[in-house]
Amino acid sequence: MLAYIVAGLIMGTLAWYLKHEPGDPRMATQMIFGVVGAVVGGVGLNLILGEDLMAVDPWGFAGAALVALIVLGLLQANVGRRSSGAPGAPDRS
Repeated sequence: MLAYIVAGLIMGTLAWYLKHEPGDPRMATQMIFGVVGAVVGGVGLNLILGEDLMAVDPWGFAGAALVALIVLGLLQANVGRRSSGAPGAPDRS
């Protein structure tokens, strides 16, 4: 489990450093989302493969990193969509 948490922290930090613009989520937010995605991905893959929940193998670690990247990508995609009153934003009514 600790390996999945570390993978999520690394993915969240890398995502922040690689794409950091004004208006993006803070580093702590991305790290938290990375950890949640990594734990869900690692434990979920362990359940699918029939492994112990706390087992760390290469497939579980890769699954943790992949799901963390997907969650972080969704977080980045939704950041720009919540600007309802921004100048130049289309009217959604």
